[in-house]
Amino acid sequence: MILLKFFLIALILGQPEVAVERRKPVCNAATVGDFWPSEANRDRIALARFARTGELELCGHGIWRYHWMHLTVQIHRLAKKPSAQDAAEVDKTTPFPQ
Repeated sequence: MILLKFFLIALILGQPEVAVERRKPVCNAATVGDFWPSEANRDRIALARFARTGELELCGHGIWRYHWMHLTVQIHRLAKKPSAQDAAEVDKTTPFPQ
């Protein structure tokens, strides 16, 4: 048990910059309209870079609460939704089990 505690403490203290880098500010009334990562608020080049990579988020107000929203979507994250035409073609080509 003691060994596990020492291991967890060493793991946490071994990478403090990762924990700081990933921490977002709270999205509330004071931060509405701000971008995350915060460099995008000050630098247009950083804003464009984060938008291209899909990392850019905006603090906004939804129906009930404040939350971070992604402004861009990467193509590989989009799922193809089958249309009615695609479903008709699938039905024509797949035989029914008997």
